[in-house]
Amino acid sequence: MKRTFTHALPKISIALAAAATLGAAHAAPTDYRGVMAGAVFPDSARPVEKGIAAQILWGIPIGPRTALEPNLFGYTQSVDSGGDVRGLGLGIDLVIADRRKRNRPFFLMGLGAQHEDGQGGDSAGPFVNLGVGMVGRLTDSLSWRAEGRVAHIMNDKAVPGQDALNDGRFMIGLQQEFGGPPPVVALPPPKPKPVPKPSLSTEAAPSPQAPAAAVEVPPQDSDGDGVLDANDRCPSSAPGMRVDDTGCAVTQTLVLREIQFATGSNNLKPEAQARLNELAAAMAAQPKLVLEVGGHTDAVGSAESNRVLSLRRAEAVRDELIRQGIEPFRLRAEGYGERYPVASNETVEGRALNRRVEFKVLKR
Repeated sequence: MKRTFTHALPKISIALAAAATLGAAHAAPTDYRGVMAGAVFPDSARPVEKGIAAQILWGIPIGPRTALEPNLFGYTQSVDSGGDVRGLGLGIDLVIADRRKRNRPFFLMGLGAQHEDGQGGDSAGPFVNLGVGMVGRLTDSLSWRAEGRVAHIMNDKAVPGQDALNDGRFMIGLQQEFGGPPPVVALPPPKPKPVPKPSLSTEAAPSPQAPAAAVEVPPQDSDGDGVLDANDRCPSSAPGMRVDDTGCAVTQTLVLREIQFATGSNNLKPEAQARLNELAAAMAAQPKLVLEVGGHTDAVGSAESNRVLSLRRAEAVRDELIRQGIEPFRLRAEGYGERYPVASNETVEGRALNRRVEFKVLKR
């Protein structure tokens, strides 16, 4: 059993590392770092006392309720007969928690490898661990964190006569979030599409002796994005969306002011439907386009209630686009609440500008 797990461990580690890279590329801009310290509780087979431990971690969100956490930890324990045991490990955990909540419990499971200098000399081996903990927000970006975990260490040289050991750790520390949405590019209202000129003359037909001259039809730009239909590879661009010379959307953040909601709710107003129809058509014409739907509010009310409301509104927009046939994996909803204003919240006009839905191009 132990041999099979050890042989499979490199493949599992590669898979988790790939998932971490993918998460870093597509996650919301709320990566976090943590620094923790605490106590290590040794397996009863170890003739050592309780020790001290420290850990640093990097959190990479891969969804609203999951994150990957590569981590580096170390510990030291005093041996009953004198001296000490020291260890250093590198692991990666899958953490399950609802990151939308200000105070939230979490569950973690992971694997890794650790080196130990102890009774049996220098040795190393893989481990798997399970744990639970709690995170509580102190400010918009800083949180406290406490956790406890048990590690099953598969190292038959750490303690003579023991194939594996079960050590526990209890840690407490701080967790800091980094990043934020990119600056919003204010886009002008879309220009009206040109009315095609008539292709047929309204004058009387010429006499049979004089054939009518051919009427030249001007080149067409049906979606008004500045790229002629003959060269447009994405022929249904949403009004206001910036495109490249092939007519396909470039990386940007687009604000659609027509997308509004009933006061205090996530019910879309009727005038939002036309813009969502245009956006759905644009995504259908560019099948590799992946968007983040970001909800933002003004500063009226509590920060937490605004964050929840902004998320519900972003999810309502996402659900409507999915209803129109856009694949769910191409849309991610995030609620930023009042954290990123684009105008002053001291005026009626400023608060109106801050209540918005942004569409950020993640992949094209």
